[in-house]
Amino acid sequence: MLIIDAHQDLAWNMLTFGRDYTLSASEIRERERGGLAPRHNGDTLLGWPEYQRGRVAVVFSTLFAAPMRRKAGDWDILCYSDTDQAKMLYRKQLDLYQRLAEDHPEKFRLVLTRSDLQVVWDHWELEEAEEHPVGLVVLMEGAEAVEEPQELEEWWQGGVRIIGPAWAGTRFCGGTREPGPLTKEGYALLEAMAEFGYVLDISHMDERSALQALDTYPGVVIASHSNAQALLKGLDTNRHLTDRVIQALLEREGMIGIV
Repeated sequence: MLIIDAHQDLAWNMLTFGRDYTLSASEIRERERGGLAPRHNGDTLLGWPEYQRGRVAVVFSTLFAAPMRRKAGDWDILCYSDTDQAKMLYRKQLDLYQRLAEDHPEKFRLVLTRSDLQVVWDHWELEEAEEHPVGLVVLMEGAEAVEEPQELEEWWQGGVRIIGPAWAGTRFCGGTREPGPLTKEGYALLEAMAEFGYVLDISHMDERSALQALDTYPGVVIASHSNAQALLKGLDTNRHLTDRVIQALLEREGMIGIV
């Protein structure tokens, strides 16, 4: 059995803490001992040898930065106050994934097409091979880096294949702790995404905007990392999936990755 991990903030950790995922988790922990990472983000559970032992064949690798209003402290260096800053931070992370695949092709490969995915999958099924490359599918979490819908062509060419319009609320839709519907810009974003064939990730979208998106978006839809809200007793948040959203995802044959 092979595992697809549908959400890992690899580039964010690499830039924020200098983390090197070509190493083992134990080596990373030793390097980070006494530093910022374990204090603010906990010890890593991830490393390339762990991917091999856990048979994690594909990772949805995020582009992520927080809006300045959600900055967690001085150590939280990947925050933006406007679209230009968001674009700069996301491009920096995308460049990092491209270099990771170029510098370590035996360990990491960008997945841009179904053929790329098949090559990675077939390698993992080779019984005589002891080590396998991990496929990286780039997921943009929060779409504030997209100033105009026509810029989606540039992000597609760079390797992005999945877009989640929200983390916190964005100018496109309501998000975690910041509810709201799809905006006019949100509908325009979805229309442009569909033209290229992006996967829509509704994780972090508010219920109202998620239902609107599921009713509107014609392409593939997922919730890459969300739990069922009904099972989280006493948790007052719009972060997870209501029964209405889950039912709408089922009707669209969407996948849900639990967190």
